[in-house]
Amino acid sequence: MMMVIFLAISPTGEYRSLAYGAPNIEMCFEALTMLPNKGWQLIHIELIDDGQHTLLPIDAFDGRPLKKPLEKLRQEWELILA
Repeated sequence: MMMVIFLAISPTGEYRSLAYGAPNIEMCFEALTMLPNKGWQLIHIELIDDGQHTLLPIDAFDGRPLKKPLEKLRQEWELILA
């Protein structure tokens, strides 16, 4: 299971420390990228996978869907590695 922990400002102006877990990275990213469209401002994002912590760029989560670009990138890598 992947997990993201993040600090954000809610639509009502409250600072919140939150976490979200999902079976894969794509689901975590989709959840994060939807937040700006709902009025949330992301401040800090950290991905946790098998005990490894990775800081993520806030600008990447701007409200635009990531699922299709990630699927395309995965397909390109699979072709290269095949």
